[in-house]
This record gives sequence, C-alpha cells and structure tokens, in this order.
Amino acid sequence: MSGIEPRVLVVDDSEEVRVLFTRQIRRNHMEVTAVGSGQECLELLKREVFDLIMLDIVMPDQTGIEILQQIRKNHPSEELPVMMVSGYADADFILEALEKGANDYVLKPLDLPVMIQRMKIQLRFQTAMRLLQETEARANETLMAVPDLVLRVGPEGELIEFNRPPEGLLLQLFDPLREGRDTLSLNPHVKGLVREFAALEGHDGKNQVVRLKGSAAPGEAEDLGSARAGEFTCFELRLTSVGKDNTVCVIRDVSAMERRERELLQLAGTDALTKISNRRRFSEVLRSEWRRQLRSGTSLVLIIVDIDAFKELNDHSGHLEGDKCLIAVASALESLCLRPGDFVCRYGGEEFAILLPDTDESGGNIVAERMRKGIENLAIPHPGREEGGVVTISLGVAAMVPADALSSEELVRRADAALYAAKATGKNRVSLFSSMKHL
Repeated sequence: MSGIEPRVLVVDDSEEVRVLFTRQIRRNHMEVTAVGSGQECLELLKREVFDLIMLDIVMPDQTGIEILQQIRKNHPSEELPVMMVSGYADADFILEALEKGANDYVLKPLDLPVMIQRMKIQLRFQTAMRLLQETEARANETLMAVPDLVLRVGPEGELIEFNRPPEGLLLQLFDPLREGRDTLSLNPHVKGLVREFAALEGHDGKNQVVRLKGSAAPGEAEDLGSARAGEFTCFELRLTSVGKDNTVCVIRDVSAMERRERELLQLAGTDALTKISNRRRFSEVLRSEWRRQLRSGTSLVLIIVDIDAFKELNDHSGHLEGDKCLIAVASALESLCLRPGDFVCRYGGEEFAILLPDTDESGGNIVAERMRKGIENLAIPHPGREEGGVVTISLGVAAMVPADALSSEELVRRADAALYAAKATGKNRVSLFSSMKHL
C-alpha cells in the first residue's frame, strides 16, 4: 500500500464516536468512511474495498460479533483486519470475538494514540501477509517491520523460518538452547498446538487464536499462571495456514494487556462506595466455594448482615452521613474476618454478606457475634433512634455441607430467613437458621 493511504471503515451507532474516530484517523494519514449500523457496513463491503474495519461490539441492529461472522464469510482475517471496539472487559467475551475472527480489540474508554498504533500494526500485518503470498523473499523483508514474532512452521511443528530470533519472555515458547545446538525448536506444548491445527480437516486458509498463560520459567507456557504477578506472562498465538503444509504463527507477548484486563475485571467486582467486593463478585465466589466445599465435604457458612434502621439514619442525617456509615461498617466487617479465605462483600443497599469456608454453624455464630459487638463498639451516632443511640447490625447465620442434591441458592435463602428472624425479634442480634422452629 506504499503511496496509497489505507482505507478504514468505522462502524459505530454513536455519531459522537464516529466523528471522533474520523478526525483522529485522518490526522494519521488514513482515509476513513463512517457508518452507523451493521447493515450499512455489509452493504458497503459489497461495493468498496477497505484495508481495516473498526467495529463496535454493541450495535442496534445486530451485535458486532454477528456482523463480524458475516464479514468473515467473504473476507478472511488476513485479507481484511477487523478491530472490535468494546466496553466489555470480560476475558471470555474478548476471546469469543477473537475466535470468531477479530484481529484485535480496543477497550472503552479509548486511549486514542494507542488505538491508532494498534490500527497501524494491523495494517502492517495485513501488508505482510499479502506480500507473503506473492513472494517469499518480499514477505521476509516486510515481516522484519512487524513488531510481533512471526514464524513459518511445518506440519509437525518444525520451524522453517522466522522474522527475528525470539528474546526476552518469548524465549519460554521455545525449547532451551543446549550446548552445541545452533537451531531453535518450539517447546512441546506449542509444537503440539501447531500439529493439531495443521491436522484439522479443511484448515487450509483458516486461522486460529490461542492464548497461553504461564510463569516466566522457560518451557512452562502451558501452565495457567504464576502466583507472583511479577512473573505472570501471557502470549497470544495466531495460527494461519499457508498453502498445504505450512502454518504462519504470529506470537505476541500480551502480558501487560492480560494484567490490565484482570485489573478491569477486579474493578468490575468492587463496590464503588465501600471499596469491598460487590454482589457480582459474591456470586462468583459463592459458586467457587460451593464447588470446593463439595469436593472436600466440609461446611460453608454464610452470614447476611443488615444495618438496623438505616433509612432513619439517612432521613435524619442525610445520605452523606449514611455513606460514611456504610464505609465504616464495611471496613470493620473486613477487619473482623481473621482468616485469609473469609470473604466480605456489600450485598446490596445496607446489607453485607460474609462467606466463611470450612466453618460450621457454631464457628459462624462466634464470628457473627464478634461482628455485632464490633459494629456496636464503633459507636457511630444514630440520631434517628433513642437519645445516645448508635448504629447496630442484625445478622442471619446459616451453614451447609454442599451436596449434589443441594444448591448454593438454598444457603442464601436460609441466611436470609435467619436475618429476617433477627430483625423481627428486636434487631442488634444474631439469629441462627438452625434455631428457627418454624423452618
């Protein structure tokens, strides 16, 4: 495409985003056409040729992934790169888009300079793949400009050529060099992935994206991560068949991107006010702990906490004081959980939930009573109650040994019923589900 400005198609239902993208892309010497729907995009592709598509993942007529699948029927990823624009940071959602043929993605809110650089990378990659099909010599020369590690691999995973020797963390995808050995070889796990791809029926002209996570030790890319964040690595492998017997493998170190995605997922599970986990994170942890306790055959305790007369506190002191109360209670509840495995979250409104793994109801009662006294001892003023009144909490405690015939929802139901009993019998107390005669 030397001497010719690349043509970019922007597909987004937001006029503001289309205007922003158009201005920024033109500043970087690229032609741009912007449309507001997936159908307009598909119709335009029947008449015109583009070098790159920026596709919003949430569209009014179809989802971005549905539009992407229709694009891929006539335009393979090596011919027409598609970058998804997404506000979703969920790793499974992003992987689905990549598996359906997306070349890359950018997350909202957008970092425009980074987005432009990633667009340029996709355009360079597209140019390299075109040249590879024309002449092998020109392809090798062009691929030297691609920032990723690009390999041509045989059907048994043997290396034929590569654009540059691997270095840094990328070395862990290769067998360690032995004394007297002057050739590189992919490690057994990566070689196996290439062999499986090459053996796929009708794989010619197809591509596949694989993410490998592991520690920083060479040869351990198949392991799912190191416990130490500083050693965590993640690689993206894009496998593309070339001809009958060869596979082009584009390898990118996406460790920083993976860490950022994890941070975003962590933020999605955090309550904005109290900075502890939220209801969404609670659901994830409950499912995980239920499965773990099911395997171990030990008891799991759930405590649901409610701040007594919280509405009256807001009515008398205002919502700012109410927020301060929620923050103080959340912090105290976390500090009163003494084991690393205990989990505290804001369950909703003025309610909190505490999960205690490997704990029976007696142990749960001890923790709940410690929490009740701890919050009362904070002596947070409550003008809505009697003179000199302070903020108190009511707690419902339930314990279950998970079994195949039971569900975690039953544990929540029992703890909620126990909380209701505590509120109905005077507040500022702990109620055990097992002590409720009517259930």
